[in-house]
Amino acid sequence: MSSPPGIFARLPVLGGGWVCVRRRRMHKSKFSIGILSKIGSDFNQKVPPVGKIKMPKTKLGKWSVELNAFFLIVIAASVVSVKILKILSFYDRWWDVTVVVAFPASIITLITGILAVKKYKERSVLVYLSIFVGVCIILFIFLHSLFIND
Repeated sequence: MSSPPGIFARLPVLGGGWVCVRRRRMHKSKFSIGILSKIGSDFNQKVPPVGKIKMPKTKLGKWSVELNAFFLIVIAASVVSVKILKILSFYDRWWDVTVVVAFPASIITLITGILAVKKYKERSVLVYLSIFVGVCIILFIFLHSLFIND
C-alpha cells in the first residue's frame, strides 16, 4: 500500500520518527507523529504499560535498588533461618555480623537513592521504594535504641 505525497512515507533505516515527504525534500516531522498516532490504528504508540515497573536509568539509582534488594534478602534469610527453620538464634554472634553488614547497606541505599532523585532526576518507583525502606530503617534504629532494656 503506497501513501500519497505529503503524507507519511516510511520509517527511516537509521534514526527515529516518521519521514514526511513534501515538496521534493524529506525531513523528520514531529507534527506527523501526532497525526499518525491519531489516524493510524495499527501504529504502536510509545506509551509504557500501566503494570510494568520502570527500572532506574542512573548508576546511583541502580546502586540504590541493588543494595536495597541485598538488604531485604539478607534480613529475610536471617528471619527465616531463625523463626521458621529454627537453625539459628537471635542471640548468636551471626546476628551481630548480619546487622553490621545489612544495616549500613540500607543507610547507603537511602543516601544513593536521595542523590539519584535530587541530582540526576531519577523517577523510578523502585528508587522511591528503596528511599522509603531506608527511612524506615533509620526510624527503626532510633526508636529501637530508645526502648532497649539491657
